[in-house]
Amino acid sequence: MNPQLLLLITGKRKSGKDYLTYKLSGRLGEERCAIIKTYNPIKLDFAQMHNLDYTRLLDASEYKERYRRDMIVWSDALRDKDPGYFCRRGIQMVPDADRKPLWIAADIRNKTDLVFFRQLCEESGGAVMWKVRVVATEVTRGRRGWVYTQGVDDVASECDLDDVTDWDHVVTNNGDADDDVELFIDKVVDFFK
Repeated sequence: MNPQLLLLITGKRKSGKDYLTYKLSGRLGEERCAIIKTYNPIKLDFAQMHNLDYTRLLDASEYKERYRRDMIVWSDALRDKDPGYFCRRGIQMVPDADRKPLWIAADIRNKTDLVFFRQLCEESGGAVMWKVRVVATEVTRGRRGWVYTQGVDDVASECDLDDVTDWDHVVTNNGDADDDVELFIDKVVDFFK
């Protein structure tokens, strides 16, 4: 591993984590960015185990929502046995990640993910790590399709990081003039100057 900067992006469902990730990638260029989706391995492994359509589990469809709770229970049990499993698998799923100066872990949801990536940076001896929290109001998230779901919005995959307060950056993403998205992207661009 030798990225110069590792961004750990987290936030509630429909806060805009993917939006921020792809805006960053578009601005800096895909050849410079390794987008690590730690939840894609969950969906891939779960789809293979249950003969489901992996591509449909990746989108924001009702199909994914039908299986979300079962994926959470299964992945939490596996994470209890091996806390870094999905982080390692997410990195392995990115071709040429080790050649890209910016790693974006686009869907960090658990404290174990923070620990895994912190240790990875320490072992690499040089990567800078920024913990980034994307926030949006419940009204905004609702406009994006979020509906509170018991067993999904009240479990570790959504709540484990709620008590973390030492974010390096908090990015507001409500789709209005007060958003911090462009300011944050400018900070990342400036990091590479």
